[in-house]
Amino acid sequence: MPGLHARGHGAIASKAASLGCQLVTVGGVDDHVHVLLSLPATLAVADVVQHLKGYSSRLINATPTHEVPFR
Repeated sequence: MPGLHARGHGAIASKAASLGCQLVTVGGVDDHVHVLLSLPATLAVADVVQHLKGYSSRLINATPTHEVPFR
């Protein structure tokens, strides 16, 4: 699913930047994503993960190209 990966990775990069995080790399396989980033001391890891997962999931599900919703 190259198109899906590109949209998801792009969404993660965009949201990370808007949170003030410095994205080092993003990658993964069909069922999960790996993200390496540097985040400001003012943000909790759990909050950043919640924002990244929520934003990328909503973006991908807004333009479905697959049968099973992305989570």
